[in-house]
Amino acid sequence: MATESGLILGQASGIIRLNTRDAQQEADLALASQARRQLLLLSRDLDITRFGNQTWLEALKPFWHGRDTVLRILISHPETALAQSHPLLVLAHRLTSHIHIRKLDPDLYPAEESWLIADGLGLVREQKPGMAYADMRSLATAPELTERFNTWFQHASDLTELRNLML
Repeated sequence: MATESGLILGQASGIIRLNTRDAQQEADLALASQARRQLLLLSRDLDITRFGNQTWLEALKPFWHGRDTVLRILISHPETALAQSHPLLVLAHRLTSHIHIRKLDPDLYPAEESWLIADGLGLVREQKPGMAYADMRSLATAPELTERFNTWFQHASDLTELRNLML
């Protein structure tokens, strides 16, 4: 699927600087709408303006129709998302086989970073607020970050607050 911006997963390797919040959101949308197997999301607090807006949630709809698709989320400070009744948390309640959320030990987390990785290939990485980039065919960084994410995910704890919210 092509996007208006030309951000096509698996094509055109190279870093694309995302100098504005709109550019970052456009790259997030491109990954969400083109992922076919897996999305990995690392976030400090699951930024509701970035990952809770209706446009982003709509872009994910085709992803949920895949058989073995999964969105795995690591969050180090879930309090804000829980207090806001974050739309992804609400969606996780309905799509338990597709969305897995765990709490990452804040001591392990690169405090200001967030990652969105699609199918182990494309990524949007915000290293600190206002400093983000995308790479739609990251043959080195995306696999390295995916491996780090998977290790952290194995050792992360279930988000008990989310389980209580679902009861």
